[in-house]
Amino acid sequence: MEVTASNVSFFKHYRTVEQRNGEKTFKVAPLKKSIYTLTPDLRHLMLAATQRYLAFLSDLDDPTVGVQALRKLATPAQAHGRTYKGYNFFHPDDQQLFETLLRGEFTISGWRNKDLRPILHKTVSQISVSLKRLRLHGRIKRIGRTYKY
Repeated sequence: MEVTASNVSFFKHYRTVEQRNGEKTFKVAPLKKSIYTLTPDLRHLMLAATQRYLAFLSDLDDPTVGVQALRKLATPAQAHGRTYKGYNFFHPDDQQLFETLLRGEFTISGWRNKDLRPILHKTVSQISVSLKRLRLHGRIKRIGRTYKY
């Protein structure tokens, strides 16, 4: 990693500043472009900037896992000779389905087909197909011995 700065006056540091009346004070001032200030002060500032940039880069996640998961959701799934379409997050029906499932009221005890009908305004069979699609794409799992997901 290498850092280059053409305008070092952008950086500020504590130094002795001579006022117009001849008085000298120690305060925060722009870095001067001279050999005396460039060596120690600019080195510390550039090192700190480099370390912050490296810390930022190390926090970036590799997006390939998310891209693969999105592709898996978007591609059709097959079960027992039948094909179930993938999801399009920009389609209003798919978007409403995911927004409904993420509602806080379902986080503790899950949801049933009966719970989703009044919210999604769909029939029993339409919601059953939606739940089947979610199961096939690996987004939900049924709670054993119940009708809840």
